[in-house]
Amino acid sequence: MNLTEDKERIVSGIEALVAKKKLIGMAFDKCRQDRGNEQLVIKVDLSNEPDPDENDIWFLGDIHGDLLGMNVAIDYVEQTSRESGKKPVIIYLGDFFDRGEYGHWVLVKLFSQILGKNRSRIGVIAGNHDEGLKYSKERGFYSEVKPCEFADWLNEQSEDSMWPRLGRATIDFIERMPRAIFMPDGLLIAHGGVPHTDLPVESFEQLNEPKYLQDFVWTRAHERAPKRIPNRNTKGCSFGVKDFNQFC
Repeated sequence: MNLTEDKERIVSGIEALVAKKKLIGMAFDKCRQDRGNEQLVIKVDLSNEPDPDENDIWFLGDIHGDLLGMNVAIDYVEQTSRESGKKPVIIYLGDFFDRGEYGHWVLVKLFSQILGKNRSRIGVIAGNHDEGLKYSKERGFYSEVKPCEFADWLNEQSEDSMWPRLGRATIDFIERMPRAIFMPDGLLIAHGGVPHTDLPVESFEQLNEPKYLQDFVWTRAHERAPKRIPNRNTKGCSFGVKDFNQFC
């Protein structure tokens, strides 16, 4: 597939997908059937876990506009899994743009995969840069995150071009992507961290509330401190190992 030649078709395709307002058949979507796109924290049961004899699970994160790195990583994943006689399941851990100049092409590449025949083996976790991208008719594109080069770049593009459409489709797409996935063996898949100590957890469904979702995307592990007091004046507070153990 040539991204330059196919970009219009890819953007139109992802617009059509997000317009359906229903699950689109990506990895682990079968575990979201009860609440559909509103289920942003997924608990994977054994029946929906990839078979390790048939599948490798790969995690690619923080691409930040590095199209070359993304393509090389995908080629490595596909070659390695093929040599082992398995099919790869790729879970992207978010932050597709900002800090690198090719965020728009990274998204076109991602959406080309999702529009392909292996959609059920592609998963996306929302990162803070992805979730932070916003749009309004009054402000155009803007972001809750700094740096936000991608929003600035989108605003520089002609409204008659396909790029603003890509930006708006990306916002709609990210809104329905999971913030966390819990695997049967206890593995947690998230871009950021875990709900902090001021957010007690009494049920799994509670994790789907906005304040819990925020921590899966925005919190960060502190390199040294065993405990941290959450600073709720900002989304990006940090946690220590004891805070993490308390969540577990």
